[in-house]
Amino acid sequence: MDSIAAARDSASRRAEIRAATRTVTELVASLWQVQGGELGTLLGELDALAAVACGGRVAVVGEAESRGEIAASQAGSTAGWVAEHAPTLAAGE
Repeated sequence: MDSIAAARDSASRRAEIRAATRTVTELVASLWQVQGGELGTLLGELDALAAVACGGRVAVVGEAESRGEIAASQAGSTAGWVAEHAPTLAAGE
């Protein structure tokens, strides 16, 4: 895959992540519509999504470190870089 195709693929996948975030936000706002018997299944599906997302964050940090992005940033440390880009992971939050 050439770099243009890879960038396009990355951009489309990031758009899908943003769409999924909106979908989950909307779903949570309308949980009252979910049948009682489906709540456990929904929780399992959200748990699987959260696990993949957590693993994705770890992979992105590893990639940023290996490419020197964190060292080249103004963050000062990996923890600082993570806090800047993933505020829900900031210490004390």
